Amino acid sequence: MIVRMAADRSSPPTAALAKATVVEREISYLVDEIFNASANRGLFAYRLLMSRYLPWLARLLVHRARRRGTSWAGIGRVLGISRQAVQKRYDHDASLAHALPPTLPMKTEGVDRDYRELVTRLRRMREHADAMERGELVPW
Repeated sequence: MIVRMAADRSSPPTAALAKATVVEREISYLVDEIFNASANRGLFAYRLLMSRYLPWLARLLVHRARRRGTSWAGIGRVLGISRQAVQKRYDHDASLAHALPPTLPMKTEGVDRDYRELVTRLRRMREHADAMERGELVPW
């Protein structure tokens, strides 16, 4: 299963770890929706996963590989593209943008009800995690 709780990890939870755990839960939720929901809702979940989460995940993994000393050529071999293509696509991502969770769509007016429900559910998951981080919610 994709979801791993912070308590299951050997290191103490930090803000970055909490954000990563939230994103893991969101990805797990979207994958469940793809396989278990109605056709429309599954397609909307797929759309969110492909447009928001997978590009973020690719940036995160490339950044992690570079920090661990992997060359651009090595990353390119793994991804099946040239060193130049990898460097052109990800070299500008040296900022902290990879550490931030993927953004959720801001406008949901005028879109299908299923899509609105998916985005609303993901926003609630984020709000809950932020409240936990601030100490406003206590897990039982």
